[in-house]
Amino acid sequence: MGKHRRKKRPEQQFTKKLDIIKQEVFSAHPDQDQTASSVAGLAGVCTMRNGHLRLLPDCARWCPPRSTCVNATTCRCSPGFISSSGEMFTSRLESCDDINECGPSSAVSCGKFADCQNTEGGFYCTCIQGYELASQARTFRNESENTCQDVDECQLKPRICKSRGICTNTQGSYTCECPPGLELSPGDPNLCTDLSLKVQEQGHRNVTLSSNQVKMLLNWDVVRESGDSGPSVVGLVSTPGMGKLLAEAHLALEPERQAVPHGAQKGVLRGVSSVLLSHVISAFMSNRDTQNLSSPITFIFSHHSLTPGPTQKVFCVFWNHTPDGYGHWSTTGCRMVATGDTSTTCQCTHLSSFAILMAHYDVPKESKFTKVLTPPFSNCWLNPGKGFIWSFLGPVCTIFSVNLAFVLMTLWILKSKLSSLSSDVSTLQNTRMLTFKATAQLFILGCTWCLGILQVGPAAHVMAYLFTIINSLQGFFIFLVYCLLSQQVREQYGKWFKGIRKTRAESEKYTLSSKAMSDASKRSTVN
Repeated sequence: MGKHRRKKRPEQQFTKKLDIIKQEVFSAHPDQDQTASSVAGLAGVCTMRNGHLRLLPDCARWCPPRSTCVNATTCRCSPGFISSSGEMFTSRLESCDDINECGPSSAVSCGKFADCQNTEGGFYCTCIQGYELASQARTFRNESENTCQDVDECQLKPRICKSRGICTNTQGSYTCECPPGLELSPGDPNLCTDLSLKVQEQGHRNVTLSSNQVKMLLNWDVVRESGDSGPSVVGLVSTPGMGKLLAEAHLALEPERQAVPHGAQKGVLRGVSSVLLSHVISAFMSNRDTQNLSSPITFIFSHHSLTPGPTQKVFCVFWNHTPDGYGHWSTTGCRMVATGDTSTTCQCTHLSSFAILMAHYDVPKESKFTKVLTPPFSNCWLNPGKGFIWSFLGPVCTIFSVNLAFVLMTLWILKSKLSSLSSDVSTLQNTRMLTFKATAQLFILGCTWCLGILQVGPAAHVMAYLFTIINSLQGFFIFLVYCLLSQQVREQYGKWFKGIRKTRAESEKYTLSSKAMSDASKRSTVN
């Protein structure tokens, strides 16, 4: 009797078919990680019904953004995101948040000379400043791709060290050095300031030095000190950044050049705007007597193209130091020889720091007759440079103090007067009247001038309006206190109005009686 083969159970058939599906999926998708994650959910999306393997009709539709459906009850966060429950979750309240791969607790490493940059759902690595990838790419994924190497800034075009600067490459950076005769500019560490040096024999009578956009011409006899047979030195230094500090300084003209607008004060021009056209240069020499040179020195300034308008004038100026530690631009000892659109030539009889200024104001010519009729006025007791504030506030505070004393005396007199009145008048009424009259006295005696002291800061405009309005009402307060609130004046006003009414009534009575007599006489005549 032959053996009968046992019939397989439905569960065994399901397992066998599931294995067949897995083998087909693995053979079609060589990527083992992705395939494993896909097949892992087959048991949840498949079922046995009537001995046949069937797929469920649908999966979870409530999965949040940045996640995928696993089965009807489970969702999985996308790569680079995670929920509070982990990668997979079953709660509808969960959300998938970005993983900060660059955080302190992260295992991600970009390697040396590199920084990690976190993105939405991922990250990337970049080389730090001064380094770059060997492939010239900008980003990479992990430490194994790190090829960050030092950038040689000295080979970049255009040159990073300007004006003949010497570049030295360092690890991740560079330095600029200047050759002899040049030095680094304070405002730009990559710029070398030019200093022109020239050695000449005694046979040469003229000296020409050139610096940054400036040329200086002088005679060698000016440089040599009297009785000195040794070497002589003359120098010219140009500092481009100095113009920003001195551009807004005041300008003082020589008396013979002070043809200023009518009404302007002579001397230092503080209300006239000026523009610095050139670099500020400083000249020096071994001759210690630099204030009275035997022959003038010529300076040729190069500047940007500019044509002065009808209300503009170009000046050759120098920086004049004052004893108080300050200074201003001055034209004394300097004159303009010629000027063009791009250059100006000046001659000076002393040495200092020089520049070219263009003043923005009209320069009318002044006749001698006008000077005699309108001499300059320079004395004013309200001088801003000589204690202007206290020259004004001193008298104001004195007047205010005297008026305040009168107010206190008035309050004392009113209090004594009210206390002697009949006891039928209430104390509250007396107090109110006393307070009102005392307040009115403040306006009458001019105590509101204290508002003038408060005209400072942001509230200056408000205080100015209050000062003007309240002081303009001073006459009204005098009428209010000494006329309307005075009992004697009110009684006199009452008598005056009663007299007017009485006179009017008598006039009307006289008119009526006259009319009656006229009517009676007419009737008698008719009869």
